[in-house]
Amino acid sequence: MILGLLVGGVLTGQSLMQAAQIRSQLAQITELTSSVNAFKGKYFYLPGDLPNAVALGLGTDTTYHNGNGDGSLGVAYFQLNNGGGKESENFYMQLAKAGLMAGSYTGYDTVGGNNAAATLAMLDARYVRGKAPSAATVWVFPSYMESGAQWGIPGRDMGNGFALAGHPPASYFSRSITSIVAYQMDTKMDDGLPLNGKVGVNKMSVASQFIAETTATAEASTAIYEKCYETTNAWRFDNSWFNNPEATNSCTVIFGNLF
Repeated sequence: MILGLLVGGVLTGQSLMQAAQIRSQLAQITELTSSVNAFKGKYFYLPGDLPNAVALGLGTDTTYHNGNGDGSLGVAYFQLNNGGGKESENFYMQLAKAGLMAGSYTGYDTVGGNNAAATLAMLDARYVRGKAPSAATVWVFPSYMESGAQWGIPGRDMGNGFALAGHPPASYFSRSITSIVAYQMDTKMDDGLPLNGKVGVNKMSVASQFIAETTATAEASTAIYEKCYETTNAWRFDNSWFNNPEATNSCTVIFGNLF
């Protein structure tokens, strides 16, 4: 009986800690969105998209740090120093240089070469770490969420927003945000449906850009993300995946149409 009480107390404590982490993650998304809106109000462009960032002291290299001013962020890639993703890589650097968030970020550069494989240090130099409960390191990636692209929810665009995704610490598919955690964030901030509203899950779980993509990894990507939701637009909670931090379940949570 005593052992049962101890186990129950541990599980209750874990549940309370997870709930607190989820609240902290949602608060972080809200705070970052407010900072972005303040930046846009001051400079009339999104951070990263600002075409004269260097002239305003928000960057150091006109080739790398100025955006194109089209009102849309580029797509965040895990192959860093990708020209199409430079606006996302410069996003937090410009927010911090504008005094609208804490920290210091390097932004886009060519260290490691073009399309360099992401390392933890390289990601930390560009992106803010998330706070969601996860067995992997999680970042908040600013990006344009286009249907059919890296962060798009299947069947529709989600505009500018944040993608919450984890980095595999050891293997290609590793432990990250479980379906139940993704569901809890969705229900607290939106409608609880993975393919509807402003919060959902994207078409891939962990981006194939973590390593050089092959046919095998592309097929594995499909197999993994389908574990996060049903085709009936419901989160998947079968016995092998429900709140199981040891499984390879890895949902990427999308917060779309934020700015």
